[in-house]
Amino acid sequence: MSFWRTFGFHTVSAVENILEKESFTLEELLDEEELLQECKGQNQKLLDYLLQTETLQKLLFYLTTDPEPDAESKTRHKYPYLACEILCLEV
Repeated sequence: MSFWRTFGFHTVSAVENILEKESFTLEELLDEEELLQECKGQNQKLLDYLLQTETLQKLLFYLTTDPEPDAESKTRHKYPYLACEILCLEV
């Protein structure tokens, strides 16, 4: 446990708030700005979610499938980029 968490100086991240919800989607996590930082910080709850078979399949889908030309920008660019970054992390 880090010094900041021990003495109450830690603020809860948006990623942590999403992970605390009863149900959420991968897309909700991918929309959060601090997702990669949380991965690099080895947030165990996040890593456990990302290592689930369904989640890995969806990340691979974003990485290997060409989105429709009329799809949202984040579906065409952001999600595939983040999927690649997450799968290539050295955690």
